[in-house]
Amino acid sequence: MDANPIALASADRVWSVAAIRSLCTAIFRELDVIGILLLITPLVLVLVPLSLAGSGLAEWRSAAIITPLILGALIIPFWVIWERRCDHPVFPPKVRRDAPVQIYTTFAHFLTVFLAA
Repeated sequence: MDANPIALASADRVWSVAAIRSLCTAIFRELDVIGILLLITPLVLVLVPLSLAGSGLAEWRSAAIITPLILGALIIPFWVIWERRCDHPVFPPKVRRDAPVQIYTTFAHFLTVFLAA
């Protein structure tokens, strides 16, 4: 009395689809994909116009430069709100309060500003 191989295959397939779906959902939540997108989007919207505008004053007045800068600045508060409320933030509060991390980021910021000048 062998079991029907088609029924077994379809049962295994359903289990596999359910397992893959639950794995993808868990990864999506633990990686904080929404937080990552809310972090990358304003960075791109601010840094690309800064790179494209250069030093020409006429280019700074164009809508192609001003609009992404404003949109990027408007998205940043949404990222901060999301990071405070999500279960697995991109930058957990423990990391933000860690003194060596704060010292390193401050040093890296000043080093970047010093080398750019």
